[in-house]
This record gives sequence, structure tokens and C-alpha cells, in this order.
Amino acid sequence: MRLRFPRVVCHSVLDLGNRPDTMPVGWHMTTTTRHHNRRSRRSLIFGLALAGLLLTACGDDDTVIAGNGEPTTETAGEGPTTVGSGSAIAHPSGADEIIVRVFTGGGYVPVEGSLREMPSFALFGDGRLVVTGAQIASYPGPALPPLFESRLTEDQIQALLADAEAAGLLGDGAQIDYGSPGVTDNPTTTVTIAADGAVFKHAAYALGFDFEDGDDGLTTKQREARARLQDFIGGLSAHESADATTYLPEAIAVFVNSYDLEPPADIRLAAAVWPLASDLAGAFEEPVAAGFGCIGVTGADVATLLEVVSTDANELTPWLGAEGAEPAYQLIFRPMLPGEVPCVEG
Repeated sequence: MRLRFPRVVCHSVLDLGNRPDTMPVGWHMTTTTRHHNRRSRRSLIFGLALAGLLLTACGDDDTVIAGNGEPTTETAGEGPTTVGSGSAIAHPSGADEIIVRVFTGGGYVPVEGSLREMPSFALFGDGRLVVTGAQIASYPGPALPPLFESRLTEDQIQALLADAEAAGLLGDGAQIDYGSPGVTDNPTTTVTIAADGAVFKHAAYALGFDFEDGDDGLTTKQREARARLQDFIGGLSAHESADATTYLPEAIAVFVNSYDLEPPADIRLAAAVWPLASDLAGAFEEPVAAGFGCIGVTGADVATLLEVVSTDANELTPWLGAEGAEPAYQLIFRPMLPGEVPCVEG
């Protein structure tokens, strides 16, 4: 049986200030809609520009939005094909189609932080699972995020989707209000699930924030909904495979800026040399975020770049052009997941 995804069901609280479901500017998913928001204290103009570029899949006539969300005019259109029959929960089957995705982003963070943001959990239609590993508690941190991949069987996928159904996350048109806690500048956690012919999006602002005085401004029902969502996210690790290997991307978005960082005096940094033929200065022809340009690295160049980045660089490393000459550049590396295209603004 082959189904289509004509409908998107959203349960969210959207706010163009600092609470939307966000993805880094400069890339997009071919099967998931982008959202932009004000990323950093560095530039209010940058934030307003991103608000103007806001796109969302939550605008179809069949869309259900709970909380304070307002639907846009964009429709979901026809979605990916699915697998599933009998009592099984149908889901996308494509290698670049999302089944379950967890992304936490936005809030009051520097633009560099927003450009590095990645889903913490991304399960694709062919069973490929990519997760972020533990972050190294050292400064400066690594230039690349720790990403691991494994493969889930159809039975494992069904078990995961059954957990989502048990948590009430696949309800057909169910109104779920996650509330808006009385705290500012926190990120929004968005869980996207494609199942049973629909795409369900659950967005909860400041999910997991510890209100020491207990005054979160939420109702009991909202707290219970947030607890169910948080329990589902917490239980995802039980579905991860023990034989995970390092994720090797097929493409990387490299965000380029002039080097104006000021590392602490006790940190000595050696410059690294850009190993590819592409011109770092050329990245600024079409800026994507607060002074950052972008270079998309694909094909055989990915392995060449990964070798240098993994051995010679950290997050503060100054980079020199291919000839090893000044000026120095600040580079931020964002590995692409299946279905993502680097350095694309729309």
C-alpha cells in the first residue's frame, strides 16, 4: 500500500522573537520546511530579515495548530510515499525522508551557535538513524559536531512509532497545547513525526527548563502535555543501535567570515590551510547570515576537507586561503544530513 502525505498537523507555540522551530540559515531540507528567527545579539536587522523569510508547512486547510500559533498561507502539498500495511503504522520509505526528527534551536544565542545547530535525532525512511553524541566539555571545542549513525529494522521503527502513538503524538487533529512558560530567550524543541499519512509537528518552548520556584505560568494540562513530549524524547535513546558508527556526510556547509575572534591569552592557535580549490573570499558574494558567506562542499572534496578539519582544527582555528596567505577566516562547519542541501536559501 502506498500513501501520500496531504496533511500537516502542528501543535506549537510560534513567536518570531525567539521561540520558533528553527534551522540554521544557509541550508534547507528537501522534504522539511525551514523556519528562521532572530539568532543573536549581534544584529537586530539580521533577526528581522530572517523573520521575513519565515516558511512553515503549517498552513494547509487541514492543519491544526494549538497554543498561540498562527498558520501561514503555505500548504503542505503532496508529501513522500510510505510503507506499512495491516496494523503497522505507515511511514515514509525514502532514504532522505524524515520519519522522526528532534531539533532544539533558537533562543538568545550567537549566530555562530545557530549555524552549528543540528537535529539531535533524525530517523529516515530507509531506517538510517543519525544522532548527536556527547559534546566534549573543553574549550575550544571541536570544529565538527560528534555525529553517529546506525540502521533500524522495520520492527524497531514500528516500536518507536508505537511509543509516539502511546504518547498521543499521532492523534488525528488532536489539540495539544504546550503552553508558553514565563521565561525568555530559551530555545524551542520541535518533534516532527511522519506517520499514518500525516506530518505531526510538536513545538514546545523552553522544554525541560527548571523553574526553581515552580512558577512557570503553565496549566496542569499543559505541564502534562510537555511531560509526555519530554518522556518520548527521553525514550528515543532506547531505540538507538549499539553498533553505531561515525556519520560521514555527503555534503558540508562551510560558513565563512573574516576572523575577528579574540581567544584567551593562554590559548595558542595554529592556523590551518584551506585544502580545496574553492576561494574562501568568494563565499561573501551571497552572504547568508550576519556577515557569513557559505561554501557548499560535496563529492570527493568532503573526504579531503574532513581529513584536515578533524586533525588540524577546532572551533577557534583561523583558516588561511589555499596558498596559505592572509587574511585569516573564521570557518563554521555544518555537516548535511540526508535530504539537506548546503548553502541554499530557499
